Amino acid sequence: MSSKEKKLSADNSLYHERQVKALCALHALNNLFQRKQTFTKKDLDQICDRLSPGTLINPHRSMLGLGNYDVNVLMAALQDKGYETIWFDKRKNVNVLVPKKIMGFILNTPSAFHFGPLRFAFHCKHWIALRWLQGQYMNLDSKLTVPAPIGDEEKLIEFLHTELDDGKKELLLVVDRDVYDANAWRKYDSDEEEGQEQENSEDPAFTSQKKDTPQGDVCDSSENCGAEGNNLKKKEPLKTCHDSEVTEISKSEDHVTNRTLISITSKDNQQCDRTSCNLEVQNCDMPYSCDIKHYYLEPPLISNQGRNFLRRFQTEQNDFLGRIITGDETWVYSWDPETKRQSAEWRDFDKPRPEKVRRKQGALKVMHMIFFDMNGVILRWPVPIGTTINAQYYKKVLQDKLRPAIRKKRLGLLESGILFHHDNAPVHTARAVTDVLAGYKWELLEHPRYSPDLAPCDFHLFPKMKEHLRGQRFETEEDIIQATKVAIKNLDKCSYVTAFKDWLQRIEKCANNGGLYVE
Repeated sequence: MSSKEKKLSADNSLYHERQVKALCALHALNNLFQRKQTFTKKDLDQICDRLSPGTLINPHRSMLGLGNYDVNVLMAALQDKGYETIWFDKRKNVNVLVPKKIMGFILNTPSAFHFGPLRFAFHCKHWIALRWLQGQYMNLDSKLTVPAPIGDEEKLIEFLHTELDDGKKELLLVVDRDVYDANAWRKYDSDEEEGQEQENSEDPAFTSQKKDTPQGDVCDSSENCGAEGNNLKKKEPLKTCHDSEVTEISKSEDHVTNRTLISITSKDNQQCDRTSCNLEVQNCDMPYSCDIKHYYLEPPLISNQGRNFLRRFQTEQNDFLGRIITGDETWVYSWDPETKRQSAEWRDFDKPRPEKVRRKQGALKVMHMIFFDMNGVILRWPVPIGTTINAQYYKKVLQDKLRPAIRKKRLGLLESGILFHHDNAPVHTARAVTDVLAGYKWELLEHPRYSPDLAPCDFHLFPKMKEHLRGQRFETEEDIIQATKVAIKNLDKCSYVTAFKDWLQRIEKCANNGGLYVE
């Protein structure tokens, strides 16, 4: 034993649990909080039951009762204590971390499995806690005889860099919720700051805030802006100018944001064709009056998400699209009338138009949850009638249906890393759902708000699927389910690749159009 270890051994102020069975997750938590029985095995077992209630074999712990708790249990336990867990992206340099803002670190390392003197060929995972104690960072590994000193922040960064260098280990950051919300646990390097500055410079809101605009008269919404202005509360007054000067429209409430489209009319009521979505009117010789005619709900916030999506595709090409799984929910009705195109018929010019009766959709309907990638549908799940689709139900489908389906049909995706996409419905963005995705290490692709035109399910899969079902009448729930299954099976395999290519083109077109909707 070294002199440092002897000194630490004699110091009773450090709490250090030693390894018992496969309870390294429990030891890591107690060592992190420096208190005996901060958590007990019973506590972690209860969290497992809470994460997967009613299951015969709980996927979050060892079926033998020895421990071996997974990351979902650690994250839930830390949340119970008021802390958030961040899975650090190993592709980034550990130098971006701000250690003083981080309460503690948890390393996940491969460890040889052994039973007594016997060692086996396969490996399991081992949890290790790191924390600032007694003026330095300490390695509180439960397999060590005593805690091992690491050193100051510089030594910690070197230690983490060495540990993550082989690519086989994972790093969790434990932070306060205030730090988590403010994203204060990390710093930006020069390249990222430059990229962030470049993104901001392309963002209309940032542009309009940085430019010095002439101070004009304040717009009175009740007199100059018409009836529409009365329903909009302004955070700042509208600024207007004259002749060729620049007009700046200030940001208003959340539902009318930096991409609100405006229409400014001149004194002779001729609409100027120089208006644009970036909230600025430049180099226009037409005299303006402060007469704002229209406010529209914001188009997709494609400025950042779209550019990031396109940038990643340019870098990774088809490997990027091939890792994406997208999904959504849709109703399938017992009767859905044909579209105008489907019911069209040839007539001579001198013949009258055919008379058509307006028909409503059938009363019986079944909700389907469908997830697919470039190779086809991975999961088609009909939701039982009467079931409420909330965050808990959606989470259960991800855990009990989608993940096993991926393991069965797309095993390679679990190894290469899944890019998961769904829209911004409250069910999808709930904390319970995002925690599950983070636990699975599925990277979540951001979806612009109010943008069904940028969701592959909405603009491609569902319309094509329902095209085969329109005009047919189904009597029972089972008939609807079987017909939907056949409709999906009959879709051309190449159509899924087409969906992703169309998705890419729509995002590019939307970004080039300043965020306008794409049909």
